[in-house]
Amino acid sequence: MTEIERARRADEVSDADRRRVRFELMHEGGHAYLLRNAGSDAAYGVRVDTGGLGTVGEVEEFDEFESGREHRYLLSRTIDPDEAEHVVVTWHHRPDRSDERRTVKLLGP
Repeated sequence: MTEIERARRADEVSDADRRRVRFELMHEGGHAYLLRNAGSDAAYGVRVDTGGLGTVGEVEEFDEFESGREHRYLLSRTIDPDEAEHVVVTWHHRPDRSDERRTVKLLGP
């Protein structure tokens, strides 16, 4: 019974970490997309890589990306099949960036 309880608690902690910072990429129409931190906490040392989808500046960095903050991007697919088809966002939970970097791939256009 103790092992089951430990596994359940580990799942709860993992789920809570995922909700602390949760990036979403929402389509606004045309080539306009909105990246939003829908989590409960700020993210630090954020790096957004739009790969081949971005129309300007493929990599953008933010010292802090607060909960509820939004940033607009113009994204479009290219005809090059080797180009990325997603936006990659990496970040830290701690302001001093001493924790392991998290990563999420968000689908683009």
